[in-house]
Amino acid sequence: MALNYGYSIIRTAIARSLTVHGYNCALGIHHKNQFNSFNLADDFIEPFRPLVDLYIHKNQKIFLEKLTKKHRLLLINLLNHTVLLKNKQFKLYIAIDKYINSFTAYINSQNIDNFLLPKIDYEK
Repeated sequence: MALNYGYSIIRTAIARSLTVHGYNCALGIHHKNQFNSFNLADDFIEPFRPLVDLYIHKNQKIFLEKLTKKHRLLLINLLNHTVLLKNKQFKLYIAIDKYINSFTAYINSQNIDNFLLPKIDYEK
């Protein structure tokens, strides 16, 4: 349950950023389920899944219970975790927007160097 909740938090932040940048979240690249309104967000979440996985793994003792409000707040706080983009540190919620913006820059320029893939700081 904790993994799915963590993924949904990040998926929502990605969908919000995609919408702000003018993308239709229902039109995915690899995810193409006609009943999924967030196919594109599901494509963009992949580099961020290990962050949730690692957090749950490191804190697995507290997540063995049912998912309480306290647990959900801890998972929401993942949006404040540090992520690296081109060796610069950003909070996850800011990095998501920069990530989506870099995809737009890549689409417009056809220069792959414009596309910034996030790196997770596993030490934190």
